[in-house]
Amino acid sequence: MGTPETYDDILEKIFGNRELLIRAMHFYNGEASTKQIREHGDIPRGSIHTTTGEMEDWGVIKEIDRKSIGQGSRTKIYKLTDLGHAICEAVVDNERTTADDVQDLSEQVEAQQETIQELEAELKELRKDYDEMDDVLDSVENFLKKQSA
Repeated sequence: MGTPETYDDILEKIFGNRELLIRAMHFYNGEASTKQIREHGDIPRGSIHTTTGEMEDWGVIKEIDRKSIGQGSRTKIYKLTDLGHAICEAVVDNERTTADDVQDLSEQVEAQQETIQELEAELKELRKDYDEMDDVLDSVENFLKKQSA
C-alpha cells in the first residue's frame, strides 16, 4: 500500500484500526501513549505498532516521548499533527467526550456521593430528633389524659 499523498487520500483510508486510533487520540485530547490508544481504541496488541507506524509515516501523528511503564517496558507517546487534528475533526465530527470530560464527571459523581452521605447522616439525625419529639408528645398526651380523668 503506497503512502497517501493528499488529505483526501488519507481521509479515504481512515477506517478500521486507523479510525480507532484517531478516536482514541481525540479522547485523550490529541496526545496519548501506545497503551492508551490500544486500550481505548480496542486495537489488537499485534496491530498497534503497524497502525501507529503507518499513521506516523502519513504525518497524522508524531512520536513526542517514550515513558517507562514498569518492568523495563517503555511506551511511545504520540501527538496529533496539524494534519492529524484536521483528520480527527473530519472523522470524529461532533463527538465531544474526552478523557478530561470523563475525569470531570467522575469528580462530580464523587462530590455528589459525598453530599448524599452527608444528607443521609443528617436525615438519620432528623429521624432520631423526630422520634424523641414523638416520645415527648406521647408523654404530654398521657399526662393530659390523666389530668382530665
